[in-house]
Amino acid sequence: MPMPRAAPTILSLVLALSFALSARAEPLTEEDYDANARRVVPRDRFPVLFDPKLASVAQADKALEDDELVIGVTVGEESKAYPVRVMGVHELVNDVCGKVPIAASW
Repeated sequence: MPMPRAAPTILSLVLALSFALSARAEPLTEEDYDANARRVVPRDRFPVLFDPKLASVAQADKALEDDELVIGVTVGEESKAYPVRVMGVHELVNDVCGKVPIAASW
């Protein structure tokens, strides 16, 4: 059965209205954060990873699954990859890649 001609227009209007209703006119305040976000996860709950010990490509090839997600960074000739399963614990890694300080976040 073909889709009615008005269906895409109606869907577009519903999506636009949903976005408009969910958008905030003002940014979150510290009070908003205290009242909402801290109930779920307290601030500084996830330890930042500093200067991580990285594996060689051969070691990583053995340790990681073929379909495992990583956050990849390349600066100049140097590349690094941070497994998402590790980033799920730390959420933020401070490192140096290609002699440039970086912060990778998940």
